[in-house]
Amino acid sequence: MQQYELMLMLLPNLGEKALGEAVAEIKDFVGSMGGKISQEDVWGVRDLAYRNKKHDQGYYIVWILELPAASIT
Repeated sequence: MQQYELMLMLLPNLGEKALGEAVAEIKDFVGSMGGKISQEDVWGVRDLAYRNKKHDQGYYIVWILELPAASIT
C-alpha cells in the first residue's frame, strides 16, 4: 500500500445533503479500488486564488489515502 494525498474541492453551494452524497460517492470509489482513507481534514469553504467557472469559493477536504500502487494509473 502506498500513501497519497488527495485534495477535494467541491462547489460551496451544494448543500449539506448533496455534499454528503458527493463525498460518500468518492469514498466508495476509493474503497472499490482497495484503498482506505487514513486521515481526513475538512477545511470547509475557502476563497479561491482566482475565479474558476464563475465561482470565487470552494469547499475543501484533504484526505490521506492508502491505495495499492497498482490501482493508480
